[in-house]
Amino acid sequence: MYADEVNNLAREIMLEKEKAASALELERKMAEEKLLEELRHKEEEADLKLKKAELLSKSEIAAAVAEEKLTYMKDVRNVKQELEALHMILSTQSEDFHQSHTVHKLAVGAFALEDAMKRGGPLNKEITLISSSYGDSGSDPLLDAVISCLPEAAIKRGTLTPSQLSQKFEDLKSEVLELSLIPSTGGGLISHVAAKLVSAMKVKESGRHSGGIAAAVSKVQCYLAEGKLSDAAEVLENGVQGTKAEVVVADWVKSARDRAVMEQMLLLLQAHATATASSLA
Repeated sequence: MYADEVNNLAREIMLEKEKAASALELERKMAEEKLLEELRHKEEEADLKLKKAELLSKSEIAAAVAEEKLTYMKDVRNVKQELEALHMILSTQSEDFHQSHTVHKLAVGAFALEDAMKRGGPLNKEITLISSSYGDSGSDPLLDAVISCLPEAAIKRGTLTPSQLSQKFEDLKSEVLELSLIPSTGGGLISHVAAKLVSAMKVKESGRHSGGIAAAVSKVQCYLAEGKLSDAAEVLENGVQGTKAEVVVADWVKSARDRAVMEQMLLLLQAHATATASSLA
């Protein structure tokens, strides 16, 4: 009987062990499943955080890029504004420099023209210098008008100076007085002899004669002394009109008028250069 109890007890112990083992195994499995579940949960949380981090990172990057782009655009706009301002300054300075250079060339040309006229030499170089003062950038209507009015012969060969005109007139005076007594249609030997005698008398009296060619000669001398070349040419031309002296004085009259035109144009050029320079001051 004792043995039966032992056997029963042994079976009970075995059953208890089996139950305990089963319980342990169940607990182990449950713990393992719980651990795995927690691990999966942790992994999901980690993935979610990673995705959030990636999204946040992309947003931050996008925001940073947008901000950088905005800053760049602002910088570009500022640089563009600075460049435009600089361009305006440079354009103004360039225009001022060009105008200053133009005025300088115009003034130099005008003074060179005056010097050449004092010498009575050709004026080609001086006129070319004045004409080129505006370069390729444009022209000056007043300057163009002045140059177009200049006598071509005076530009190529120059003009007689006032002193040369006075001297040449003195050389012509006797012949003018003589030929002015002969009609342009001509005259015989007696007419020529008589003209010489009368002209000799008129030369002596020309200083106090009040009319005729002698008076004209006297006026011409006065106008030459005053520098009124155009008036001198007109008086002489009218005084010898219809006489043989017309041909003799023709070159002198033209030379005097050419010189008068050149002097008037020179004064106009110098005044124009001065006015232009004053406008830039």
